[in-house]
Amino acid sequence: MMQMEWDFTRHALLAGAMDDAHQVSIRLIRRLALAADADEPLCLEQLLLHCEEHFMQEKAWMDDSAMPLSERHLRDHAAIHAMLINARDELRAGKAGAGRKLGTELFALFDRHFATYDAALALCMLQKRHAAGPGIPAVG
Repeated sequence: MMQMEWDFTRHALLAGAMDDAHQVSIRLIRRLALAADADEPLCLEQLLLHCEEHFMQEKAWMDDSAMPLSERHLRDHAAIHAMLINARDELRAGKAGAGRKLGTELFALFDRHFATYDAALALCMLQKRHAAGPGIPAVG
């Protein structure tokens, strides 16, 4: 199984609270992927709750920064949320391992999400914060 750890070079978007939430996401995904049968439902619930709260926060950031094409980002969130709900339903129906399987799949999915949608959101947030207008703001 792929072990995902927070990698500043690869994951940091220089977006403060977003980076903090992503570190928590990675930690919760790893915990779910490695959970014992008895811990799997709780680990999944914790990840689901975290994602719901984080996705609402990202939606607020998208709205505040007038992020273009935010509907694509939101669709990705909806797909992740649906996967989490489905895994929870499978666990409740007695299918042990459904959460662990999803946790393993989420490593690659979140890595892609961070590098694409969240990177774009972070750039929009930085542009707004620095009032740099069009283009890439100076960082440093």
